[in-house]
Amino acid sequence: MSYADILPIWWSFLWRSLVVGILAGFVAGFIAGLLAGIFGFSTGEAAGGLAGLIVWFPVSLWSLKAALRKHSFIAAH
Repeated sequence: MSYADILPIWWSFLWRSLVVGILAGFVAGFIAGLLAGIFGFSTGEAAGGLAGLIVWFPVSLWSLKAALRKHSFIAAH
């Protein structure tokens, strides 16, 4: 396997994880920060950041699976 084979897979993974991760992280972070603020916690920023990080992990797994599936390295279900 050469870099010419790997680069399209990497690019598919990268743009999916960035776009979906940013959107999902923003939504999760907003909700967590908002709830922390509503309930009077002073850690709204930390809660938002942690929620965004927690959401990023499954998004990155999905992104990798989608990139590998697109480039026929795993079978589509």
